[in-house]
Amino acid sequence: PSPVAASPVGPTEPFGRVERSDTAPGDQAAVRVPAQATAPAEITYERVPVDRAPHREWSTPYQVCRITVDSPHELHTPEARRELRSALTRIVAVEGPVHEDLLVQRAREAWGVARAGNRIRDNVLTAAQELVRSRSLACDDGFYRAAGHTPATARTPQAGETVRKVTLIAPAERRLALTELAAECPGMSQDELIRQACEFFGWRRTGADIRTALQSDITELYRQGLFQGGPDRISAVRGDTPSG
Repeated sequence: PSPVAASPVGPTEPFGRVERSDTAPGDQAAVRVPAQATAPAEITYERVPVDRAPHREWSTPYQVCRITVDSPHELHTPEARRELRSALTRIVAVEGPVHEDLLVQRAREAWGVARAGNRIRDNVLTAAQELVRSRSLACDDGFYRAAGHTPATARTPQAGETVRKVTLIAPAERRLALTELAAECPGMSQDELIRQACEFFGWRRTGADIRTALQSDITELYRQGLFQGGPDRISAVRGDTPSG
């Protein structure tokens, strides 16, 4: 038998082969017909939650100390200092190292005063310095902490709380965060390290004040031998925690 001409099909159709019933076995006469399309296998994806707040032993949430002082003495008077010293000790125990500006603010809030003028500020800081002289507190460049206590954690803002400005975070705390962030991701650039530090401390922008402070901290960490590499690839050198 003579071959049968192939049926015309479109140029983009896939082809299969079927044998005619009137051809002998092995005969090449065949009709080319479009092959049936095979439905693609359904692919399923597993949703993996992204951990946006990893547990870090070196990090804790910032705790705000809110107390109320029922005193017959106005906050700006010398007579209020005994109660002031007690209140400041409690505040520093919770928030230390705490900047003197926040210390004045917490004292004002404890007395229920809407605004702190110069007399209130001077009286609060006088009471704080009395605690330093009695060795109940220590003060490092305007940051108060409990005497003999060296903070070992950097603190992140809690939801709903006011984010601390860069100037209200002790240099030692900022440098601890920078060191640990660099250790988590060795070889990151300085810009990326600064960006991660901003996220850690809750800053949504990198203003000139923030960048200047963090660049100064990074320079100090290099000087202390706790950072190595260039600005494009920073790595932490594990060792003692930097101090302020």
